[in-house]
Amino acid sequence: MQKLILIKDTDDRQLAHVYEHAFCDAINNYLTIENNYIDTLDFFIEGRTFYSGAISIEIIFFIKNSEYLKNHIKNIKINENNILPGLRQVLAEKQATAQLETDKIIEEVLKLDTQTEWQNLSSITYIDDQNKSFQDKLQLCENNKKSNKLSIEIRFNKSIGESLALAPFIATLIKNNLHLKIMSKYSSYYAGDNWDDDRKHLAEICEILLPLSTKVDDKIIENFFQETIKLLKNNTPKIKHFFSTADFSKKLTGPDFVDAADKTGYLVGEKGWKKLSTDENILSVLDDANICIKNLP
Repeated sequence: MQKLILIKDTDDRQLAHVYEHAFCDAINNYLTIENNYIDTLDFFIEGRTFYSGAISIEIIFFIKNSEYLKNHIKNIKINENNILPGLRQVLAEKQATAQLETDKIIEEVLKLDTQTEWQNLSSITYIDDQNKSFQDKLQLCENNKKSNKLSIEIRFNKSIGESLALAPFIATLIKNNLHLKIMSKYSSYYAGDNWDDDRKHLAEICEILLPLSTKVDDKIIENFFQETIKLLKNNTPKIKHFFSTADFSKKLTGPDFVDAADKTGYLVGEKGWKKLSTDENILSVLDDANICIKNLP
């Protein structure tokens, strides 16, 4: 496992937020579209914008040639095709509209991309926002009266037996890769999830925020789900390899046994994970998975 943490300081917090999303969009495109890597199996990325205007991008790699990727990602330059989705993702997250012309937003975000370079976390002492003046050229008008939310339940039948213990990790693979497709199409924001248990099913319930004027076609979401299942089935050996080589003492590099026990009732040890993670069991859980799509008020 290799980790890359990049930091960039800015003086405009909302434009920085758009830039964070735009840069993550460019990284996701580079890793998944150009290089066919799989979210959560090959890498994990998290972006954050702080009150100080600073941006952090943290990427964890679970692949061998990560040094090349790390060097390339540091030098990625964004363009309008990243900024527009990034802006819409921020508007979805805040359930807001922008009080600045789109062309001006693109111009200002491109300045953030070219005026200062990304720094490694190891090279930074601290960033102080106490005596900092902010420009805040981009203002958002949040809508408190209505929201645009989507709920997607990823469901599994309890009848599949002990392989159900794999369901929480399989659900994470599904939701992360499914949302990449939804985000690419609708510029959505992943708001969080919870786990539901009834007599017959276990379900990961995912809440997704959409830009206020966006309408979703359920058939497209269903097609994205089927594409995601196909992608993961084609990479069953990689999922199996993940379990066989995982460091079970670390949550980021191995299944969380507490999480699995709480959600499925199976408390599985290291030997158990390796025993359960056969091609047959992984495929059976993927075959069993289905989704329920709901528009939320």
